Amino acid sequence: MLMCAAGAVVLAGVILAAVQYRRGLHTYYDDGQSIQVHQDEAKPRTILWQPPVALDADINTNADEYEPRLSADGSVLMFVRGKAGENADIYACRRVFGVAPGWSSPEPLTAINSQDDELGPTLSGDGQLLYFYSNRSGGAGGHDIWIAHRDGEQWGQPVNAGPAINSPFNEYGVAINSSGDRLCFASNRPRSNETAAEAAPTWSATLRENGQRHDYDLYVSDFANGVPAVATALARLNT
Repeated sequence: MLMCAAGAVVLAGVILAAVQYRRGLHTYYDDGQSIQVHQDEAKPRTILWQPPVALDADINTNADEYEPRLSADGSVLMFVRGKAGENADIYACRRVFGVAPGWSSPEPLTAINSQDDELGPTLSGDGQLLYFYSNRSGGAGGHDIWIAHRDGEQWGQPVNAGPAINSPFNEYGVAINSSGDRLCFASNRPRSNETAAEAAPTWSATLRENGQRHDYDLYVSDFANGVPAVATALARLNT
């Protein structure tokens, strides 16, 4: 189920405007809306969270909805509907303003979705590129990272991110920096001291794997003139 807080998806926190007041013998922090925390529990130097509120029934259905992603300007929400391994697809909806603010009814990205899984949608900062991972045909094996370019109001044919990023193993969890020239992701490819047999490319409808389990590591690839450099492991973070 997808949740939101005060209209912002993925548990958007509210940094306190230092509103402190007393009630009887007790002191509270309050954001003027839905937060009210006793001073013994509050940590005003960090963030207090508004109570999560489920999005409407058009978005939250009896199916599985997960991996929500907002566009940089907060106007577009993308998410995955359906179980991985059972033709999971990417859906999108737009923020609606006016008398009844909320979100439009989500629509599947028919230009992107296939008979295989499309997962982890991530938009570039300018909204012109869509990154996702999929086990569709035409990849290097396992789940690969794919990229689609926006053409006006439509999405073009997805293109495999190529051998600098993808491997015969699984790549997923795409993250793009704000300038769009660095891509981070996770992969279960063999480490430098391992053989391919020690990193089995298995996938079983969730992040749990069948057979021999292999840890996922973080990788990064920098882009120069739109061409990705060979991905390297983030050694300081991987354990």
